[in-house]
Amino acid sequence: MENELRPNKAELEFLTLAYNRFYDIFEEIMDDSFWEKDSWYRFSKSKEGFAVYSELLNYEPIKWIIEHIKKVRPPLEAEIGSELFKVIRNIINHFPFFNIWDDVWISKSIVNWNKEGQSIDRYDFYSPGLTWRRHGSRQHGKSMGESGHTNRSRATRTH
Repeated sequence: MENELRPNKAELEFLTLAYNRFYDIFEEIMDDSFWEKDSWYRFSKSKEGFAVYSELLNYEPIKWIIEHIKKVRPPLEAEIGSELFKVIRNIINHFPFFNIWDDVWISKSIVNWNKEGQSIDRYDFYSPGLTWRRHGSRQHGKSMGESGHTNRSRATRTH
């Protein structure tokens, strides 16, 4: 850890904007009326929340806390709060083809279309028990046969 006073002026400005936005989104999502809004709106707000949270993870003192959590808290707690959130953010930002959560899917071939070993592809190596499984997918209001989106790979936890 460095001896400089944290946060400095620029960091304080960034942290104020980021935390205010994140908690605005968090409070909206936690309100029961949020779940009555249309699925596109809910997905968009969730994407914003993941984007802001991922930016906050770049702040050096937060990285120190994540490293500390890896040493003293139960297995994978820090990874869920950092790497998994970044993976979700990367999926929804690098594959902007989806309008609602029910439509989101990934496959190894899609993840590696340009280059192997990126953060999304590597996540299963960082998380014991997280494996690629074949799942039928459903579009909202359609049976699996009607959706045309069956047997896509999704990451799932196994024990």
